[in-house]
Amino acid sequence: MGKTKHPLLGHSILAKKDTWLTRYPVDSVSLQSDEKLFVPKGSAWEWLKIIVTAGDLYREVRLKAKPDASWYFYEPDWKIINDIDETIEYKPNHHIQLNTPYFRHDSGFDGADCTCFSSACAMLLKTLRERSFESYQEYLECVSELGDGAEAWVQLKALSQFGLDAEFRQDGDWSAVEELIQEGVPVPLGILHFGPVENPSGSGHWVTAVGVTKDQENLIVHDPYGDLDLYSGVYTSDCGSFRKYSKKHLSPRWMVEKGYSSGWYIKARQ
Repeated sequence: MGKTKHPLLGHSILAKKDTWLTRYPVDSVSLQSDEKLFVPKGSAWEWLKIIVTAGDLYREVRLKAKPDASWYFYEPDWKIINDIDETIEYKPNHHIQLNTPYFRHDSGFDGADCTCFSSACAMLLKTLRERSFESYQEYLECVSELGDGAEAWVQLKALSQFGLDAEFRQDGDWSAVEELIQEGVPVPLGILHFGPVENPSGSGHWVTAVGVTKDQENLIVHDPYGDLDLYSGVYTSDCGSFRKYSKKHLSPRWMVEKGYSSGWYIKARQ
């Protein structure tokens, strides 16, 4: 008879030395205390999903004990045990940049103080439904007729009227965003853009993720306001198209509830 396989021992990552689990695929030395977890030699963690990026020794993992967040481990420090034949996901390591048009916010439209949410959703719509509208003003007018453009339900209704079904989510993480980008779908993200990175503030702002860099450390973003210095919370220019925003400094502004998949985003499909 074959040996019975214990589900935990057969589906875990085992620390071969004192090491770390980290919230980002970087050396633990560069991270804050709440962005890493010390793991002593011999400790085992049961995993739900592992994502391997070609050419990168940091592995993304979803842990059974912490299922709401992605963690990373440096593979040379660990042994991956997969005796029960769970699928490990492999993804290529390459630069992705969608051909998404850029719409700057229009602070003077119909008395609105800010149209960043409309800009972000219009960029999504124009990418997936190229013939949906001729000019950005058409989308703004549709939103204005429906209600307050700062409300998610208004944006979803406007997208629907132009033939695109979408949903407002509050459980976003980088895996969800990158999966959509790989499918050719831009992702509007709701962030806090004011204040320093360690204490972001503000009533909210929307940008659209349109790509990811080869090293997986940055999102390529259309920001309706311009180029945001994520560390200080200050805009350095009004050029907001195809900006590189680091995940490390964008995370506290997007996933405000630290340690959890809590990012606000609009999810659409092709």
